[in-house]
Amino acid sequence: MDSEACERLYEACYMRVYSYVMTLAGDRHQAEEITQETFFRAFSKLKDFRGESDAFTWLCAIAKHLFIDEKRRQGKAGEMPEDIALQDKAVEQTAVERADVVVLVIDASEGVAEQDAKIAGIAHERGKGIIVAVNKWDLVDKTDKTMKEFTEKIKSTLSFMPYAEYLFISAETGQRLPKLFELIDQVRESQTLRVRTGVLNEIITEATVLQQPPSDKGHRLKIYYTTQVAVKPPTFVFFVNDTELMHFSYERYLENKIRESFGFKGTRIRFFVRERSGKEEG
Repeated sequence: MDSEACERLYEACYMRVYSYVMTLAGDRHQAEEITQETFFRAFSKLKDFRGESDAFTWLCAIAKHLFIDEKRRQGKAGEMPEDIALQDKAVEQTAVERADVVVLVIDASEGVAEQDAKIAGIAHERGKGIIVAVNKWDLVDKTDKTMKEFTEKIKSTLSFMPYAEYLFISAETGQRLPKLFELIDQVRESQTLRVRTGVLNEIITEATVLQQPPSDKGHRLKIYYTTQVAVKPPTFVFFVNDTELMHFSYERYLENKIRESFGFKGTRIRFFVRERSGKEEG
């Protein structure tokens, strides 16, 4: 993105971010200060975004953390009124709906807050690409095991989205921010990746040879063929002899095999199972 395009993106986002901060602060002077500080910190990174939606989501995350930090410095972290908290939630939900990739920014000093988990749940249900960015990592006392332990703790809380990508950053120092923008592009590509039906069925056939499909009372699951029918998120339909035989554990096994072959980094994969007779297949 050239400097002129960056300026246009700045202008497009500034008032939207300012309006968002006003719902949090309720004070014009404070909203102006936080918005200006947000763009001061983020301006050099705007060129790395592909559009207004992604930039707005990231800017709001920075602004929100600046607001919370200011409340904490004032000793008023718990004083956000309920109606403002509800507006905050509504704005974040709207941002999730509009985004292809959701960057869930978590404060390293606090871990996963209730609102973080709710936003993650919405993003998961909507099939968005998801990156968990653990912010303020520069302030954490670390050993060689800290990052792994922190990741495992977050994954335990957000266990419904094991596919999410994790990155430990600092918005203050810029630590790993270039990597974040690279990761956003990679997850966006995964969201729109299409797999040719022939190649996909080769992978599924190989998977069924390595681990036999489940059976019940001598009746074994047969997968006639599989095809991808959608992107954002990648969606696959399995045509089988009996849908009741497709157990959740075998679906998870097939999903893992697909991910091993094609990646689908940071994105949910949806499966639908349809019944079809062997005669129809012939």
